[in-house]
Amino acid sequence: MQRKMLPKIWCEQKTKTAGPNQLRIDYAISREQFNTINGGKRYVQHVIAENANEFFERMNNGATCYFCGLKGMMPPVLDTLESVSGNVDFDGKMKEWKKNHQWHVEVY
Repeated sequence: MQRKMLPKIWCEQKTKTAGPNQLRIDYAISREQFNTINGGKRYVQHVIAENANEFFERMNNGATCYFCGLKGMMPPVLDTLESVSGNVDFDGKMKEWKKNHQWHVEVY
């Protein structure tokens, strides 16, 4: 089974230029991984829910988030982000991330 991964050159460049704790790449491979929430297949929204506090902390400190995949994956991802955002105005936060060029989505 062949996995789609980030291009090796991109990963190498980012890991060479990133300082300690500046780069985190998470994969959600539903055919091979199980989530810790209900033991089912692991999708992007499960990775976000499992790491919600760190996700928002990093984004609030200027991190960049990049999603790539099928366009059908985005509604559950956005629903999960909104549900784990706590008392944050999620729509306002998304506008802020987009304005600051922190939020990148490439779906097909």
